[in-house]
Amino acid sequence: MNPLLFTDSAFLFFFAPIALTGYWIVPARWRNGFLLIASLLLYAWGEGRYIGILAASIAINWLAGIAISSASAFRSRKVALIIGIASNLMLLAVFKYATFVILNLDLLLVRTSFHRIEPPGYRLPIGLSFYTFMGISYLIDLYRRDLDKPSSLSRVALFMTMFPHLMIHHGRAVCIANRPKCAECAIEKLCHAADKSWSTVDIHKNAQP
Repeated sequence: MNPLLFTDSAFLFFFAPIALTGYWIVPARWRNGFLLIASLLLYAWGEGRYIGILAASIAINWLAGIAISSASAFRSRKVALIIGIASNLMLLAVFKYATFVILNLDLLLVRTSFHRIEPPGYRLPIGLSFYTFMGISYLIDLYRRDLDKPSSLSRVALFMTMFPHLMIHHGRAVCIANRPKCAECAIEKLCHAADKSWSTVDIHKNAQP
């Protein structure tokens, strides 16, 4: 299935009403858990085969956060932060830049006797850049002591997967990519991206909160 956008009928008339109603119905102590389940289900809806990557990213940041907070010495905290950030960026590099690097290497290899390298068959998981840098920001907050203690696994997972954040991030990318089709969009009159005189850079700048 294709990922849902906040303008899709399935989201507006099926997922959103259930999520909002469920959030107010369940007891307060279960609301975060309910939102986490809803967020993971929504991600799995259109990106099920890559949900393991999301789970790995959550686990990396949760464990790195514990390591940073439990380290008493400044040097140890810094090492834990570097390892955590490096792990996040490695995950991002493998899935976002591996194909680009391999294709460029192949351009060089065609002029030599070496066999060309086959690029990986996977594509970029939706939201990977977004939740990777969300995880990094969490680690930096712990390192700077802006957070007193590491969050639980469920709270880290919710922080990284909260579905409105992921949908807005993905929706902006789709909106920018499909700007010539603005007239077909259900929220054209409400969206500043419909102004064709704006550049992509302008859209990114104005999209910042």
